[in-house]
Amino acid sequence: MKNGLIYISILLLTPYFGVQNLHAQSINTDSLIVALVADTRDQKNPQEIINKAHQALKIAPEYWDYYVVMGQNFERIPVVDSAQFYFKKVIENTDKYPEVYNYLINSEITNQQYEAAFSTIEKAKTTYPEKASYYDEKKLRIYNAQGDEKAEIELLEKLLNSGSEDKFMKDRYILLANKIKNDRIGFQYFNTSFNRDGYGPWNQFVLQYIRSRKWGTLVTNINTMNRKSANEADVNGMQFEASAYIFTTKTNYVFVNSAFSNNKVYPKYRLGGSYYFNLSSKWEMNAGVRFTQTTNENFTSIALGTGVYYKAFWFNLSSFYQIDQDKVNPAFNLTTRYYFGSRFDYLYSILGYGTSPDDDATAGLYENRVSLSSYRMGVGISKTIQTHYIVGCQFLYNNQEYVADKRQNEYELMLSLQYKF
Repeated sequence: MKNGLIYISILLLTPYFGVQNLHAQSINTDSLIVALVADTRDQKNPQEIINKAHQALKIAPEYWDYYVVMGQNFERIPVVDSAQFYFKKVIENTDKYPEVYNYLINSEITNQQYEAAFSTIEKAKTTYPEKASYYDEKKLRIYNAQGDEKAEIELLEKLLNSGSEDKFMKDRYILLANKIKNDRIGFQYFNTSFNRDGYGPWNQFVLQYIRSRKWGTLVTNINTMNRKSANEADVNGMQFEASAYIFTTKTNYVFVNSAFSNNKVYPKYRLGGSYYFNLSSKWEMNAGVRFTQTTNENFTSIALGTGVYYKAFWFNLSSFYQIDQDKVNPAFNLTTRYYFGSRFDYLYSILGYGTSPDDDATAGLYENRVSLSSYRMGVGISKTIQTHYIVGCQFLYNNQEYVADKRQNEYELMLSLQYKF
């Protein structure tokens, strides 16, 4: 009888202790994954983490957090095949871990498994359509690694037009856009009027051809000028100008410029160059020199500048330093652009001080103005119309000292039209 009571007691208590044991295992499994995630984050021994995770999976084979931890730590060893096996195991069985797609895609890109990465990206976009743009950004890494600049710029334009304000993408897009093959012919008209009686207006016409290739961009101009004055005969002139932007690395480039003329409306010769280099995905610096030969004098200027992207904005500060008889004559220009489409679609503003050797409209008077003060401000727009046409308009106000202690107001209107083919 006593043995019977013992047997019955065992039967009654076994379910209780079994449940308690399973519950204890569940608690231990939960506690362990928290510890292993922390160890992974702290970069502790990956093999020890894998061993502990493997033991936990024997107790809870569908506890997907352990598969994630296993994949992360096999990636650290690295054992790529095993890492990707555990990431794929999670993806095949649950959609609760979107970060695992990121781990797997990064692993495939790092190991140059580009076709597999494209496939994983498309699956991720199907599973999480609200994150489609995020996963498309992964494709940019692949195109960059493959050197497929055409595919990269097409995707960049799509992402930027969809509302992305990523600074790196905008910087990269503008850089690549300058390397994509295209040709443009254009025409510009400048009208400058003055508040000084009997002086002006000035009219300048520019015929332009721009050729962009993978190596860089070539710009050629034919500039013509007519200056009127009530007290003297009209002054007319023509200038031939060529500039080039030549890439030296994926992000750095050289700017060179030359121009010549045989009349006093423009300088006789102008030569210059600057080297542009990127400090990061946002900042660009440049340094160079300008040489200007007028009818009576030669001038050499140092050019320094910096530019930065912030969201949809681009800020550029350029400065020039002309040393003349132990005196430094500086000139500054701050240009701000707001991009609202392609690299040809933007609003811009200009603030400036002094006379720059790069200013075509006043280049013929450079020797007269370089030591005099001036303050300018302006606004403008550039806009693409029907794919092939780029139109522009700018208004600039300049308060100019024309002789010592005497000033005049100048109002410049610029209209431009380019055809892109």
